[in-house]
Amino acid sequence: MEKILQWSDLVRIIKPALAISVIIHLLYFIGILLYGYIQTKLYQPELNGWENLHFLQSEVAFGMTNAPVPIVFSVVIFSFIIALILRTINSVKEQ
Repeated sequence: MEKILQWSDLVRIIKPALAISVIIHLLYFIGILLYGYIQTKLYQPELNGWENLHFLQSEVAFGMTNAPVPIVFSVVIFSFIIALILRTINSVKEQ
């Protein structure tokens, strides 16, 4: 007979799942930022073919604008998946 999941059991599973999800998302975003920083530092433009440099763009746009809603949904969905994995692991350990 399957045990009914109590609120304390649910919180015990959700807290680590949410923490793992946030850590993985932070590592992902830090990795993207680090990759972009390294690419920017190592970039060397090829200006040999240009006869007149006056036409080069002098303005640069940094960053991007996105709504935070997809990120929140990603964290919540990933937390749910991790919670299911943790619950499965806990039920296998109990048997």
